[in-house]
Amino acid sequence: YGWNEESHFALLRSITEENRFEIDSFANQTGDRAFYNNHYYSDKGPGLAFLATPAYTLWRFVYNFFPGWFKERYKQKEDFVTQIVGKEVPIITLVDKGFFLFSAMIIVTVLTSGIFTALTSILIYRVSKFFFKEDYLRCLMAITYGVGTLAFHYALHFMNHATSAFLSFLSFFILFKSEKEKMINWRKFFLAGIFLGTSIVVDRLLIVFVPFMLGYAFSLSKKDSLIFLYGLFLSTLPFFIYNYTIFSDPFLLPSFFIDRNIYTTLPPVRLESRNIIQSSVISIDFIQKLFHLESLAANTKIMGRMLAFPYRGLIFYSPVLLLSLLGLFFMLDEYEGKT
Repeated sequence: YGWNEESHFALLRSITEENRFEIDSFANQTGDRAFYNNHYYSDKGPGLAFLATPAYTLWRFVYNFFPGWFKERYKQKEDFVTQIVGKEVPIITLVDKGFFLFSAMIIVTVLTSGIFTALTSILIYRVSKFFFKEDYLRCLMAITYGVGTLAFHYALHFMNHATSAFLSFLSFFILFKSEKEKMINWRKFFLAGIFLGTSIVVDRLLIVFVPFMLGYAFSLSKKDSLIFLYGLFLSTLPFFIYNYTIFSDPFLLPSFFIDRNIYTTLPPVRLESRNIIQSSVISIDFIQKLFHLESLAANTKIMGRMLAFPYRGLIFYSPVLLLSLLGLFFMLDEYEGKT
């Protein structure tokens, strides 16, 4: 686990244990946090914590029946390692979380990132039947995604990537399958909108997927595309309610208020740009904050690190992806030859 996982887990614990969105009680365990109005918040989307709440709550309930001697023997120890970051901000990492917290992190990770990565592999297998007749090729595609890409890495972490990927792909799959099987109806459009909206609650960046999905839905059925929008609206309501509860503004996000005492290279928070719609145009300031363009501008090496460095480099850990550029060339050449 790291800051990202701890940030999601802090929000989950705050919701289930303290019935609030502030993560003040756990803020010293993660640097991925926001600071607003003298309170700390997770800078992540709330969707993953929302989805994991039933599992965590049930595990807490079950753990209450464990014998006292077991709880005492495997309780959380006070040992921790302190890391000083930013402007002398201490962030602690617990050496031993104790049986309950450690097992809880495993449970919520398996029931979100783990299970949704497996289900995405199944969706890939299902959708591949429209492209391949050979079953072994379909199995190979699904297995390659599950264990041969970064999906395998993120399946092991309590982070939003695997969950949002599954939900958004499921939304597309429902519409795509409806088109191919010529079984278009409003129920499927509604479900597709629900799943896409839920993926945005989990990871706000998937909002960029909305225009493409809306265009696809509109091309399939102009009437039912309105049902798709309705499902999208309903499923994103928790996202806006969460923001409104914290900021009294549904369009303000915790990520706009990332703790500047930790991320010292970011510019100060400017509250005058509270409304994202200015003169009927989405503000540049909102886009910069939404996609963390401020941090990219402050550190131009980030993209290079994400692509090639040992820490998280996509090409470093999956060099086979370089062949995709060659594959794309041959694919387009073959397609043009057929047309």
